[in-house]
Amino acid sequence: MLKFFNKMEKTRNFLLILFAVMLVVSLVVFGALSGNDVQQDLGRSTEKVARVGSKQITVGEVANIQERVLQTQRRTLPTSLILNSLIRDRLVEIEAERLGLTASDKEVANQIRKIFTPADGTSFDKARYEQNAVRQAGSVAAFESSIRNQISERKVNAYITSGVSASEE
Repeated sequence: MLKFFNKMEKTRNFLLILFAVMLVVSLVVFGALSGNDVQQDLGRSTEKVARVGSKQITVGEVANIQERVLQTQRRTLPTSLILNSLIRDRLVEIEAERLGLTASDKEVANQIRKIFTPADGTSFDKARYEQNAVRQAGSVAAFESSIRNQISERKVNAYITSGVSASEE
């Protein structure tokens, strides 16, 4: 077959050009059809990346955090850094539950009011709070969960360090 193509130079060149054109057209068509939905698909993924005790970390969580960091800080963080942070958060959450140090709804509400009450003395604006919560965490529930985890983390840290004392020496 190679001898056949060596003898017929015009046919060989035509077939190579035809193949190259078909390759380019197929790449353009399939590239245009796929769009830029890869990040959105990752954000909705429920595939497990890690499991900490009974709690799971999904590809969607990691992708959503990466996207928020990119939007707010205009840079990307290494995925391992985000994953390590999520694992740490889950460990603290599990330990807080085990010790009974989880934050109550009232504590979460007080912390949110403290964060979002304007300094000029005006009242708490729920619409502004919801808008900021969605921008920062993706949803109000996720934002409140992060506030709950922060309060629980402070309680666990206080519990762990309460027995620590340093002598004068």
